[in-house]
Amino acid sequence: MYPRCLSLSLLAVAVGAVETGTDTPTIIITADRHESTLERSAVSVAVVTRDDLHDRGSPTETVDWFREQPGIGVFARYGGFDGGVPEVHIRGLDSTYTQVVIDGIPLSNPTSIGNDLSFGFLSPAGLQRMEILKGPQSGLYGSRAVGGVAGMQTIRPTAHAEQQASVTGGSFGTMAASVQATGPITKDVGFAIAVEGLHSDGFSATTPDPEGNPKGYEADSLDRLSYNARLEWRPSRETLFYAAAMGGTVEQQFDDFYYDSFTFATLLDETANDTVGKNTAFSNRFAVGAGHTDDTRDWAVDLARTTITTHNFTIAGPTYFGGPVPDPATIAYRGDDVFTSARFGIKPIAGLRIGGGVDGTWRHGSQDRSDLGLLWDDRERSTGAWVQADWSATNVETSAVTRIDNLSGFGNHVSGRLAGAVMTTDQTAKFHASLGNGYRGPSLYERFGSERGGFTYQGNPDLEAETFIGYEAGVDVRPAQGIALTTTWFRTNFKNKMAYDFNPFTFVSSRTNSAGKSVVTGAEIGAEAIDIKHSGVDIALDYTRQRSTDASGNRLAYDPQDRGGIRVTARQSPTNRTQTWESIRFERTGPYFSGANENGRVDGYNLLSAAAGVQLDRRWDLSV
Repeated sequence: MYPRCLSLSLLAVAVGAVETGTDTPTIIITADRHESTLERSAVSVAVVTRDDLHDRGSPTETVDWFREQPGIGVFARYGGFDGGVPEVHIRGLDSTYTQVVIDGIPLSNPTSIGNDLSFGFLSPAGLQRMEILKGPQSGLYGSRAVGGVAGMQTIRPTAHAEQQASVTGGSFGTMAASVQATGPITKDVGFAIAVEGLHSDGFSATTPDPEGNPKGYEADSLDRLSYNARLEWRPSRETLFYAAAMGGTVEQQFDDFYYDSFTFATLLDETANDTVGKNTAFSNRFAVGAGHTDDTRDWAVDLARTTITTHNFTIAGPTYFGGPVPDPATIAYRGDDVFTSARFGIKPIAGLRIGGGVDGTWRHGSQDRSDLGLLWDDRERSTGAWVQADWSATNVETSAVTRIDNLSGFGNHVSGRLAGAVMTTDQTAKFHASLGNGYRGPSLYERFGSERGGFTYQGNPDLEAETFIGYEAGVDVRPAQGIALTTTWFRTNFKNKMAYDFNPFTFVSSRTNSAGKSVVTGAEIGAEAIDIKHSGVDIALDYTRQRSTDASGNRLAYDPQDRGGIRVTARQSPTNRTQTWESIRFERTGPYFSGANENGRVDGYNLLSAAAGVQLDRRWDLSV
């Protein structure tokens, strides 16, 4: 059951000039790592802005940016206010196969199971725009970019001083606040900064109460504080130098569990004094770079260092024949990676762009326990180079890219992507198709990680990289102003999928490559109508139907065959300075399995959400 909740948001915007400052774009994340228009993209790209989230009541979690998109599913694991460990699935592949890129720089966690970053730990502070690129994209982004790429862009300096503040309150003792400011320092130097904080008493993921009342169970609280800052110097209109920093801290409680070593039962510690189970994470990223763009060429360089430390306070060991709850322990995961890249592009003739680049990542991960000491401490390196060619004509777009990567211990991997689109003469319809292959190399944790106690795990240094090939074909139609229809068929085949393997003789789990081929295939549909007949009514619809099977013929976890929804928003303008709006969303998710080998069936569910608000002139916005 899903507890009912209510939130109230208040937004204040102060503009320090009569004219609104316009953002000055820097290096924008796009499907082909250079600027292009969405309408002419040869691959499937979904664009989400902060304005899009406004109609949903301005949600407070980064994972909410992925919702209501065809082909994308968001699932809560282990419950709690923020979903515990929220999963984002792009075309049936989980977060392990999604490359997160923030302001052009990949973000990952060297100590997580698959190098993926927990979206529950990723703060939305300063986030302004997201581009979600679907399907295998290793040709541009390397390992892990096989389900898709989530390119996030944060706030930028503005031509005039602007400030914004918001306060949110809601059910379960939830309070959130954020402030951000942008503007010039001198004629050529500008700044942007954002700070965000959130607290929620939360609710229990295990309580049977439909309202979320713990009733003797522990409520799982959440505390988060984060920041994002950027400084830019533009000596000319075409050239940019920047320095940026982002990071924060998160403390997240969860319902802990432990194992009975003789019955193999998983036991939840469902007591009111279960205060052991929680995660705390500390992250920081510092980046510098430069770029230049003019009519005939562009180039950019970036250098960034990211550190992530996670402390897991958990029950340490197993019990025997239902004995007492084991003693707690603290497990510390420490990750550090350095990323650098250089890329370029030239336009030798009209309509043709040739580009490429090189990049490298050096990762370091370690894990230790308060009762056992250091468990593992290892490093890895990955370097890559790519070249691409894009040709644009009046009614045709084509793109070709190839990339070679070298991952320490695994040699070279070659990947690529071909994509093309044909537009009708009046530009109201676009037919597009693409073919791409990719790979995911084993993470440090999968190769060298170690767990002791209730869950015993040992890394497998003999793992091989997973390989993928994906296809898509679709049509986008814009028959009239404000109306858009999209339909895309897709298929992804992958081999050597990594999965857990439990040895009943040693009681140790490890990761192994599965023999055979796994497949995800399906279709996604989206429709949008804006301001229908000037009525102030918007309608948006999304639907995905897909089918997945692993090498054994079982459905993949968190993969409902059917998922979709519809949102209706109405806007009114009672006065010249006031606008009111109401929005309602109904969605349906079909049944799925929460575990491998079709274990843990979850029944399908319906979800109804609503939001409403009023905007008072340019400065105040109230929503509920």
